[in-house]
Amino acid sequence: MKQKRAFTMVEILVVAAIIGLMASITVVMISQSRAKGRDAKRVADLNLIAEKINDFYLEKRFYPASLADENFVAWLQSKNTTLPKDPTTSNNYNYQGFFCLIDDECQQYRLWANLETGGQANVWEKDGGGTCTQPVPVYEIQNSVSGAVKDINNLNMCPR
Repeated sequence: MKQKRAFTMVEILVVAAIIGLMASITVVMISQSRAKGRDAKRVADLNLIAEKINDFYLEKRFYPASLADENFVAWLQSKNTTLPKDPTTSNNYNYQGFFCLIDDECQQYRLWANLETGGQANVWEKDGGGTCTQPVPVYEIQNSVSGAVKDINNLNMCPR
């Protein structure tokens, strides 16, 4: 009489554990690749937004005070364009205008996004060009005509 050959329960469990381990490693690697892809999109979006902001500067001779600044929004609408949003949250990217006079005419800006893989992607611009890489603290920005103070207290920004 011939004996039937079959896998033992231990062999089946070992194979199942190996398949489960390989599947979990694959899922982790795929999620990391997706995060890197979204981060690459964020960097590309920041460059596109910076291009639009610099085009605005070339026409108006100042940067917008915010991405929701009514002058900037109206300018974007006149160009029949919109700004990209963060791929995960669908919110606007982070933006801050600096050296803003009382009428919101800014001479510098910072545009940034928090990356899923850690850190931030930053764009610093000053006076119509030149990316700043070494921001310095600014303690007071004062309008020379009215004496009104708009942006104060430890703002990190590019040197003027």
